[in-house]
Amino acid sequence: MYLYAELEKATKNFKEELGKGASGVVYKGVLADERVVAVKALADIYQAEEVFWAEVSTIVKVNHMNLVRTWGFCSEDKHRVLFS
Repeated sequence: MYLYAELEKATKNFKEELGKGASGVVYKGVLADERVVAVKALADIYQAEEVFWAEVSTIVKVNHMNLVRTWGFCSEDKHRVLFS
């Protein structure tokens, strides 16, 4: 689990948008260890809470060569973020 401040820094304050979907926006980021990541910030915290935990529980179980591996998540205050 990562702190929201770490993901803010990695994405340069969520500057470079890669895409947008029904559940949130995906941004480009670079972690402190220089890994380039896609950071998905979920939109509506009240609606997204169940979606977030459902995604986290599913993602940790999935391992397939054709799927992007999820490296972590953040659940801090009102922020729900996944990154891979």
